[in-house]
Amino acid sequence: MAEKVEFGISIPDIFRQGVEGFRKNIVPLLLGSSVVLAVFTGFGFWAGEFETFTGAWFAISLLGFFLSGTLAYPWFSYALQAAQGESVDLQAPFEHPKRFAHQAVATFWFWAGVMLGVQFLRGIPSILVLIFYAFYGYIVAEAGKGGSYALGTSVRLGEKRRIGLFGIAVLFAVFNFIPVVVAASVPLPIATAVIMFVGLAVSTSITLVSGGAIYSVVKELRNVV
Repeated sequence: MAEKVEFGISIPDIFRQGVEGFRKNIVPLLLGSSVVLAVFTGFGFWAGEFETFTGAWFAISLLGFFLSGTLAYPWFSYALQAAQGESVDLQAPFEHPKRFAHQAVATFWFWAGVMLGVQFLRGIPSILVLIFYAFYGYIVAEAGKGGSYALGTSVRLGEKRRIGLFGIAVLFAVFNFIPVVVAASVPLPIATAVIMFVGLAVSTSITLVSGGAIYSVVKELRNVV
């Protein structure tokens, strides 16, 4: 039997649930990821026209993160449903339109913290932001109690699990880097772009479902949400 980590779920089970949840709900999860990646990529190209770390680059990048993160609310909802073994309801997120506003508030502060952290202490503050607020999207999707509530609750859920969360985040980062490496090996620019987009849509969706599995277990252990 696989050794259990701090979340109450083994690492193999985390990825197994991610893959299984994605397999059973390919269409809604790919729809959610495609919207987010398209917005993120568009603003990334725009920001790339300016010198890195200038005011214009910072503003455009933050706007891109904000919009794509806000539009990720349905994606988080689908991922959480998939992680909990439910059949994903495409309409479910849109039955609570106020949660887009909650997601927007949480997303703004999350990415503002990440981007500010990139400029100080070699990005270490950004890592802390990612770890502390790892669950906010799931909390918005499930609880719908406001962006500040989602951020604060995410911090409480991660108590005594920071090192474990960091380790899992590293594994997810490596996993999501695979499509980038594969795409980079293709000589045709258009094929490279397509492979990278599709590959990331798949890998990030699996990652989000896996994160939903962790969130569900931690939520029960902590009895917070």
